[in-house]
Amino acid sequence: MDEVLPAGRILMVTGTESLLNLTQPLSERHYTVETASGVREALHRISEKSFEVVVSDLQFEDGDGIKLIGHIKDLTPNTEVIVLTETGSVQTAVEAIRAGAYDFIKAPLPVDALCTVIQRAQEHRKLRVSSALFQTSQAIFATQEPEALPQVVVEVAMKVMRSDDASLMLPDEGNNLRIAYSHALSPDQSATSGTIVRGGVASKIVQDRAPALLSGRLNNDPRFPDGEGSNRVRSSIVYPLWSGKKLVGVLNLNRGADTRPFHAGDLETAGVLAAQAVLALENARLVRELRSRITLLEEAQTRLIHSERLAAIGQMAAGVVHEINNPTSYLLANLVHVREGLETITPVLTDTANTTVTNAIQDWSGTNPRAAVEDLISAIVDAEDGAKRIRDIANDLRVLSRTDPGEHSKIEIEEVLRSSLRLARLSMGHGVEWRTEFADQMPVLGNARRLSQVFVNLLVNAAQAARMTESQEPWVLLSARQEGNRALIDVHNRGPGIPPDIRDRIFEPFFTTKSDEEGTGLGLAISRDIVKRHQGDIRCASCPVSGTTFTVELPLAPMVG
Repeated sequence: MDEVLPAGRILMVTGTESLLNLTQPLSERHYTVETASGVREALHRISEKSFEVVVSDLQFEDGDGIKLIGHIKDLTPNTEVIVLTETGSVQTAVEAIRAGAYDFIKAPLPVDALCTVIQRAQEHRKLRVSSALFQTSQAIFATQEPEALPQVVVEVAMKVMRSDDASLMLPDEGNNLRIAYSHALSPDQSATSGTIVRGGVASKIVQDRAPALLSGRLNNDPRFPDGEGSNRVRSSIVYPLWSGKKLVGVLNLNRGADTRPFHAGDLETAGVLAAQAVLALENARLVRELRSRITLLEEAQTRLIHSERLAAIGQMAAGVVHEINNPTSYLLANLVHVREGLETITPVLTDTANTTVTNAIQDWSGTNPRAAVEDLISAIVDAEDGAKRIRDIANDLRVLSRTDPGEHSKIEIEEVLRSSLRLARLSMGHGVEWRTEFADQMPVLGNARRLSQVFVNLLVNAAQAARMTESQEPWVLLSARQEGNRALIDVHNRGPGIPPDIRDRIFEPFFTTKSDEEGTGLGLAISRDIVKRHQGDIRCASCPVSGTTFTVELPLAPMVG
């Protein structure tokens, strides 16, 4: 046979025998009915237990029935009060309704009619609770900032459940429960607390996936046979918040100063509140994830724009190199031709020769013809050297901006280093002393363009760091040596060094201590990738006293023999 569920908890407050006789028929209709004979006893019962409906007379020896209605509504606003009295007037009825009574009925009244009124009062109570929960839902979902949501959930839950204290625990990345907000703590304390909760009631509730209604000692619940409870807390609801199989949090509600314990109806209300909290917390998580992804997309877009800008600069550099190469070749060839011609005629020039040419040269220069021509040769040599530097820089740019697949071949590392040094010097301008220490020729198997990209990046970074030192003239040392079958290239600067707390992150993509205009945080990450593709390694040693050294280790090309 199916179990018959109780129809509700009712308190009958009366000393009149005819009204007390209604108790038994109401019990037969599956209501849980308790009685109180006066105002003091009624208030004591209400402070001990929660009732859905109070059916009350107005005439008591120890107090005023109208005032009793007000006290009941103050203690339990969701309890509906039905006045059932054998005496009364229209004025009395108006006063009762104003005090908060749901209905005013003149006795005697058939039991069926009273049950109907009680059912309507229960429905009104449910509507009141639903309205409160709806307002709660609006308050929770109106929260714009996800970080403020735990506090809103706790404060709203306390208001709806009429609890003295409440807290919300949320799982961290390791699925440990941490206190996200507690009413007992100030907002600043809650923000900095983050206390991990291990064991205890919350952990057991999470394991069982079922809420707990605790009153008095914990061992009243079979799940906590050894629990002692708290003298401060009279009653608690601990509600796990689940979204499918995912733990969202745990909501704790406590009553201490309010001596009435939570009851089964409160647990049902807490369940509706918990469902709203789960939805709001999950929405907040999705908002955080969406914001994070938007941020990543914005960063990716910025990097893409920067990459496209770099690609455009590379294409422009390639075009400029092409346009520079031809006139530079003409200039260099003509300078060589003029120099060789002057060097040919210089021996035949004499200080005393009375010829048209020597006289013309002497008149033009104001000195003897031989010295004048030697000055011209010296100027042409300087111009020739400048043209060669233009040619070398153009060739270096062509190597660096080339878009070929980058096949490896046997190259002299010293040539790559000198080419990289010229580009770095061009980029940094004056104000940095460049020092070099190269060993004998060291052939490696690699791609000159890609390796040049590595060393230009390291040299420019080193020069920037060297300029940050105020106590001495900035300088950068580029050295290369051979150890076994490996070539070791050091780029050293006497700058302030790299702080220990970020030293392990310098090779992370997009990590940078520079401004957006100065760097993207990709240089070292790309350099490490290039070196790894050459079967090599790159490492960093740094301290505030001696500065920073980046060491690139590359395998030597195999000997052909």
